[in-house]
Amino acid sequence: MPDGALPCYRFYALTGATPPKPGLVHAGARGAAIEVEVWELGLEAFGAFVAEVPPPLAIGSVELEDGSVVKGFICEGRAVEDATEITRYGGWRTWLSRTA
Repeated sequence: MPDGALPCYRFYALTGATPPKPGLVHAGARGAAIEVEVWELGLEAFGAFVAEVPPPLAIGSVELEDGSVVKGFICEGRAVEDATEITRYGGWRTWLSRTA
């Protein structure tokens, strides 16, 4: 079941990414709540997964509405300079369904 990030993020469709990739950037008071998926991986599997994350994506802390903080995909600020902002869609799956 999707969870919600605290309303402190901006969300982008990264330019030139194949397959398409989202970028989540912490924006403080200028942000919005974004739907996220929370998965559980063992330590070894997580390490192997993180080793495959391509820049400008990164793993960082994502604050959820329930007060918890999880490790998840975030994006380097430089990657959103020419990206399409999709914050208003509230989540990646919603944006994909509207652009299909």
